[in-house]
Amino acid sequence: MTHRICYFAYGSNMDAPRLRERLRRGDESLAERRHCILERYRLAFDKVSSKDDRIGFANIVPDAKGRVEGTLNVVSARGLDILDAVELVPHHYTRDYVFVRDPASGDLIRAATYIANPRMIRPNLLPDRAYLAYLLAAADVLSPAYIAELFATKCRD
Repeated sequence: MTHRICYFAYGSNMDAPRLRERLRRGDESLAERRHCILERYRLAFDKVSSKDDRIGFANIVPDAKGRVEGTLNVVSARGLDILDAVELVPHHYTRDYVFVRDPASGDLIRAATYIANPRMIRPNLLPDRAYLAYLLAAADVLSPAYIAELFATKCRD
């Protein structure tokens, strides 16, 4: 039996086809994907892109009044290792664990997630529209209010 792990995505991996493709490269699959909420954090686009130092990628930052919506994904341990490689752990992101809330049940669930390595954080970064589109692709799961917030994000043209 394969050990399954909960993974909280708040950035481009919220796009189901993108996440499935990334996992498929390692012959892994996505077992489940649903809405969840990370409390006491906020979304920031302050992690510098590995390809363009003017572009910001998603990161989560502690914030007592913050709230980040995302997808709770069930993957295998090998799937998480594949994501470590995709997220350039430990140079660009580090894998950490957070507790997310299932809005349907109210339950808290421990989940792996990726937080930007402090050395890769830069001020005044903005996502580009193509990157933001991956986050908006989670409209099938996220709340309409959160999608509206994402849609209003200022982008680099």
